[in-house]
Amino acid sequence: MSYSTPKMTEIDYNEQETALFGRLVNDFNLRKDQATTALRTLSPTEITKRLYQIKLQVTDGKVSNLGAYTAERQGIK
Repeated sequence: MSYSTPKMTEIDYNEQETALFGRLVNDFNLRKDQATTALRTLSPTEITKRLYQIKLQVTDGKVSNLGAYTAERQGIK
């Protein structure tokens, strides 16, 4: 029997972006494609700043649809 070695694929892994992706999808109800677009178009600092502002609006009860509001504030559709 001959076993072939699996090919190694190099992954560009950035912990901050991975954590932000998780927050955007899980905590702020964005679709995965929307979260990916946000990460490609905005800096992690800008995304974090906007998420903080969104969280303040949610706490004040000013947001009825979190996913839609988050997408709008991130400048994505």
